[in-house]
Amino acid sequence: MLIVCDFDESAAGHNAARAVLDRFDAAEIDALRARYESGELSFREYQELVFRATGAGVEELSAAAIEAVTLRPGFVDAVMAAHEAGARLVVASAGLHIYIRPVLTLNGLEEIPVVAVSVTADPATGRIIQYDYPEAESWCQSDWAVCKCRPMREALATGEEVVFVGDGLRSDSCAAGIATTVFARSRLLDYCHQNGIPAMPYEDFMPVAEYIRQRAKKSGAGKPGDD
Repeated sequence: MLIVCDFDESAAGHNAARAVLDRFDAAEIDALRARYESGELSFREYQELVFRATGAGVEELSAAAIEAVTLRPGFVDAVMAAHEAGARLVVASAGLHIYIRPVLTLNGLEEIPVVAVSVTADPATGRIIQYDYPEAESWCQSDWAVCKCRPMREALATGEEVVFVGDGLRSDSCAAGIATTVFARSRLLDYCHQNGIPAMPYEDFMPVAEYIRQRAKKSGAGKPGDD
């Protein structure tokens, strides 16, 4: 089994990017947010511009994430359930590695694979000078930033069950459309209902953890060496 989890407002209990940005007092941040919400800026354009607008270096942004971002209740339980079941769990996000990875590490989850946007920093200032996007599939829209479907399609091709957990649109809706099992909340749950995609609602990750345990029990799966 492969479990793919979105981060902002899914694995994280709130919009992690906004929580980080709100720790910086820059008038340009609000202006950029307004331009994005009006449709003037694409998601990629907004994300690149707004993190640069903080004037902060990568280390400062990561430190802000550690202080501002919390995981959704039950997420650690779901990770443990996946580990005990011998399943793989991946965090896939259109956000930045520099605020996702520190939060996972703080919670003892540093071994979780993360598919997200990586950055290159200026050695002199520590500030972001380049954003690097994971390779997308040909059908991915340019604004998605990451391809959440790539690891899912690879797992599906080998006959694995693929569970997707998300809350948004764009790449989340694409991922929900191909997953074997979907846990959804907020806009993604509405999208699934409107498009005939079976989805189980969640507000914390306890239902996800319980689902993983029950599937493992039915299949007799477990950690290598378990009797």
